[in-house]
Amino acid sequence: EGVDEADAQKEAQQLFDYIRNPGEGAQKIRGFLFFNFLGGSLAAGLVNLTQPVLMTLPYLQQFGFAKANSAMFDGTKAATQWLRGKKVSDPGLAAAMQKAHELGIINPQEIFQLMAAAETGTSSMLGQKLMRLWGTNFAITEAFNRTLTFASAYKIGQFEATKKGLSGIDATA
Repeated sequence: EGVDEADAQKEAQQLFDYIRNPGEGAQKIRGFLFFNFLGGSLAAGLVNLTQPVLMTLPYLQQFGFAKANSAMFDGTKAATQWLRGKKVSDPGLAAAMQKAHELGIINPQEIFQLMAAAETGTSSMLGQKLMRLWGTNFAITEAFNRTLTFASAYKIGQFEATKKGLSGIDATA
């Protein structure tokens, strides 16, 4: 009735190995879970939109409540302009956003990793296109969050540089 220690160790090691490198058996299940839960869920997209308010704003408030709120307001404006393909009104921020885009900092990343995992079980071109369309909602909200967070942090950096008597922020940094 006792547990054999060697069997328990072997079972634990197999579970650990499977978690780190899941086999093909779970690939289709993971694809379905993405497809069903995150990809097309408007609720997931809306919850994702709360990230700047629930995570970024409280973090930025360490630099001052008014500064953080102003930075988030300016960041929202800049992110909206950027994502619509319009000119960002602050030229320094526009240059920094362009550099961040080139470096992949403000590009949505997690959604594409999830979509790639989901698409692995989908062999048809139509199936892959449907998966991309289904994930657009989440990709748009992630792009907005990343761009807004970057722009808000940049604005905080400008406030701090001005406070310390520095002439500005180098967009290439």
